[in-house]
Formats: sequence, structure tokens, C-alpha cells
Amino acid sequence: IINVASVAGLHGMPGQAVYCASKHAMLGFSDSLTQELLPHGIAVSAICPGGIDTPLWHHQGGQGGVPYPGDLSKVMQPLEVVEQIEFLLSRPIGSVYRRVVFFPGNEWH
Repeated sequence: IINVASVAGLHGMPGQAVYCASKHAMLGFSDSLTQELLPHGIAVSAICPGGIDTPLWHHQGGQGGVPYPGDLSKVMQPLEVVEQIEFLLSRPIGSVYRRVVFFPGNEWH
């Protein structure tokens, strides 16, 4: 099982309290699920990507979106997240990657 959280699940960020709370919850859920499923041989991983080129960062008609706190041209593309998921799925049975944290080089978490 691979759950998608965010670097926002690792620490709080100004102006994103609800988003951060939901991502912290996803990590707690993943940790608990790991312990529950371990006896059944089911691995649970959570990925924590940083800035991804999604509508979250884009203002549409002056509404919605959150300003990206850096250079928007340097955020990751969604395909990079897909590649991380494919990597996790390609690991040998018995290998567990509890959390994978990755982000654009212009961020630091």
C-alpha cells in the first residue's frame, strides 16, 4: 500500500494549517496501518513530495491556489511522483520503505 502525503505532513507551513493537518494524519494512518498489516505480510509506504506542478499553486481568476514560496518554474512534475511510486512497487518483497521524502532542489525540508 502506498499512501501519498506531503512534506507538509512532516512540519507545519504558514497559511496551510488544514492541509498540513490532513497530511500529518495521513502519516499517522500509514504508521498505524503498517503495524496492523505487518503480521499479514503487507507493506505500507508513505511518500512525502514537496512542490509539484498542480493547481494548488496556481491562482485561477484571482481565486484559489496558494502562492508557491519560491520559483514556480522549479517545482516537480506529476510524472516524478509516478516514478517514485513505480520505484516503490519494484522493490523486492520484504523491503519496506516507510517514508520517501523528495522535493525540488530549490526547497529544503
